[in-house]
Amino acid sequence: MHEFTAVKNIINIILKAARDNNAEKIYSIKIGIGELTMLEKNQIQYWLKLMLDEIDIAKNSKLNLHIIKGVIRCQECNFKGPLESTMELNHLFPVIKCPECESNNIEIIKGDRCLVEEMEVDKYNESISGGDN
Repeated sequence: MHEFTAVKNIINIILKAARDNNAEKIYSIKIGIGELTMLEKNQIQYWLKLMLDEIDIAKNSKLNLHIIKGVIRCQECNFKGPLESTMELNHLFPVIKCPECESNNIEIIKGDRCLVEEMEVDKYNESISGGDN
């Protein structure tokens, strides 16, 4: 159920960006969900739609969600690229390892955040940047 808490944080980021840019209406929101956040895209979409429809300036806004693939750097062999994991097998306890040397001494480069990437607001459809969760 961590999707519910994440969505509350995303809503706060969206509303702050809208306030900071004097937006009167939010038309669309583009969000990237890092695969390593362990957030389920359909659940995020469900909760976002439900919560945004309760906020006047965000009611009926279009949501565009996509998954940001994970990228790692191995501290042992210097491999940099897509990760290899057992996340599909165990959502609650993913094992992330280097696909080259199988070390778990890795640095996560990309895919561990949920980002509000873009919003279309007001009658002029100006694009503004949001933030990350």
